[in-house]
Amino acid sequence: MKKTIVYIGDFLFPHGNAGGQLVFANGNVFKEMGYNVIFIGNSKTIDSNIKLSDTEKEISGFKSYTIPFKKQISDIKNISKINAQIINLFNSYNDDIKAVICYGSPTLAITILSIRNWCRKNNVPFIGNLVDISALSHGSIPNRILKWTDKTFLRSIFKYSSDGVIAVSDYIKQYFEYGNKAMIILPPLVVTERLPQYIYNSRDKLNIVYAGIPFPVDGRKVDESSYKDRLDITIDLLGEVCRINKKFTFNIYGITKDEYLGVVGKHKQLLSELSDTILFHGNTKNEDVLRIISNADFTINLRNVNRMTTAGFSTKFVESISCGTPAITTNTSDLSKYLIDGKNGFFINIDDRKEAVNKLQEILNLNPERIQQMKKQCYESRLFDYRRYTDEMKQFLDCITNNK
Repeated sequence: MKKTIVYIGDFLFPHGNAGGQLVFANGNVFKEMGYNVIFIGNSKTIDSNIKLSDTEKEISGFKSYTIPFKKQISDIKNISKINAQIINLFNSYNDDIKAVICYGSPTLAITILSIRNWCRKNNVPFIGNLVDISALSHGSIPNRILKWTDKTFLRSIFKYSSDGVIAVSDYIKQYFEYGNKAMIILPPLVVTERLPQYIYNSRDKLNIVYAGIPFPVDGRKVDESSYKDRLDITIDLLGEVCRINKKFTFNIYGITKDEYLGVVGKHKQLLSELSDTILFHGNTKNEDVLRIISNADFTINLRNVNRMTTAGFSTKFVESISCGTPAITTNTSDLSKYLIDGKNGFFINIDDRKEAVNKLQEILNLNPERIQQMKKQCYESRLFDYRRYTDEMKQFLDCITNNK
C-alpha cells in the first residue's frame, strides 16, 4: 500500500500563516491514519535561486520543502524552473505516493496544471483543499488582472479535473461539485497538544481580544469590500458601548495603531478618546497569541455576510473555541453548526446597530461564574480536534480509490 501523501500549496509551513496551520492540522489527520506526509509550501523571503531539494527540513515529524515565490508578474519567468523541480521531487517519491493534495497553488495556476498532469500520468489521486473565494479589490490593475485570470483558471482545474475536494465549508462544497468526484467538508482543525490550558481570572475589567490582520496594511489602497474582518465596525460598536460600560479593554494583536489608521483614518479621533480602552499590540507570535486568547474573557471578530465570508471559515473562531474562550462573531459560513448562542459564544448582527450595541452590553454584563462556565464548555468540547475527523477522511480516500 502506498503510504505517502504530498501536501503542496500556498502556505508557510507549519505555523507561519493560517494556511500553514490548517495544513499542519490536516497532516496530523493523515499521520493518525498511518500515512507519511510531505509538505511543499512557499515563502516570499527565501533566496529565489535556492533549489527546492536544498530546502528540505524535518518539522514535528513531517518532511517539508519550500518554494521561493511572491506571486508577482516578475516571478512568471521562474515558473518553468520551479515546476521542473516539483516534478523531479514527485518522481523521487513516485512509488510511494498515495495522493497529492493541493492547497491552492504555491506559485500560479500553471503549476497545479503541471501537477494534475503528473497525477494523471502516474494514476495518483489529485485532490484540492479549498478554503475561500477571495475578493480581488486591491493592488495595481495589472496585478488584479493577473490574479483574476490565475484564480479563475485554478478554480476550473479543481472543479473539472480533480478526483476529490476537501472543502472548508458547505458553500465551497457546492461550488466545486462536479461529476462524481469525492467531497468532504473539513473545517480548520487544531492539534490540541499545541494549545494552552484555558485560564480564567476574574478581573475588574473584561478582556476582549481580536488577533489577526483584517485588511492589507502594506500601503495599498484598500476598498471596504475587501476587508476580511470588520475591525472598523467592531471599534465603532465598542466605542458606543464604552459610553455606558467602561469595564472592559479591547486588545488588538496583529497590527499596530498606525497600520490600522493607515487604512481607517476616520478613527483617529475615536482611538485617541479610547486610548485606555482600545489597545494595539502589533505583530505577535502565534504561540503567544494562543496564550493571550486562552487568557481572554471573549474574542471578537465581526464580518460582513458576503460570498467571501460565506465560502471561508474563520480560523479565529476555531482557535478561540479550542483555547477555551467564547467567541463573539457574525453568523457567516458554517459557524451556526458549531456556535450555540449563549453556550460557547454569541452571534452579533452588524446590520442592526442598535441591536448589536444592546447585545454587546448584555455580554459585557455577564457575571464571572457564567463566563467561567462558557470557557469550560468551549475547551472541553474539543470541537475541532483533528482526531474527530479521521473516520470521515478514511471514507473520503476510500471513495476516491473506488472511483479511480
